[in-house]
Amino acid sequence: MPSLKFISQDEFTEIPIDEMKNYLKVDSDITDDDDLIIGMIKSAVEKIEKYCNILLRACTLDVIFDDFDIDEGEVILPLIPCSQVSNVYLIDSQGVETEQTTFYQTGLNLKEIKIPGWSEDYKIRIRYIAGYGIETVDYETESIPEIAKQAIYKIVSDWYENRDSQIIPGEVRRMLTSISYKSWM
Repeated sequence: MPSLKFISQDEFTEIPIDEMKNYLKVDSDITDDDDLIIGMIKSAVEKIEKYCNILLRACTLDVIFDDFDIDEGEVILPLIPCSQVSNVYLIDSQGVETEQTTFYQTGLNLKEIKIPGWSEDYKIRIRYIAGYGIETVDYETESIPEIAKQAIYKIVSDWYENRDSQIIPGEVRRMLTSISYKSWM
């Protein structure tokens, strides 16, 4: 299993508090539960990201693959959608990193990285940007899937009505199956 480190994470802004309060049928003038609702939105986003192995907000990540995770110089990024690979490094047995300027991205959501010249003596470190709604010079990822947005509404609604519950309702789990990273493999 590759080791993963988040370098930076954007805030999730796809669902403003007023929009969620409207969905929950909470009067917009009442602000007593705003912090609670914002926290529930953040938690719902984190649950969906973890459940589906996708990122609903822009994140910069470092991932290190050891020789057990590498198949003939090819690796699969653990979180998608991939917007941009910033750097690829080969790491020797002394821990010295050498930047690789030649690599190829393939596969759905550009999740597969092929590094020519790799040998079993090296680990691979990749820094990449992933998530929905990220604009780059040459590629713009799609906005958050509508089904993920609906799942957030349903999860927050369930949690708001049942304050002790922090699970993803079964109906929402079925909805998320279509955007789960596992369904793209």
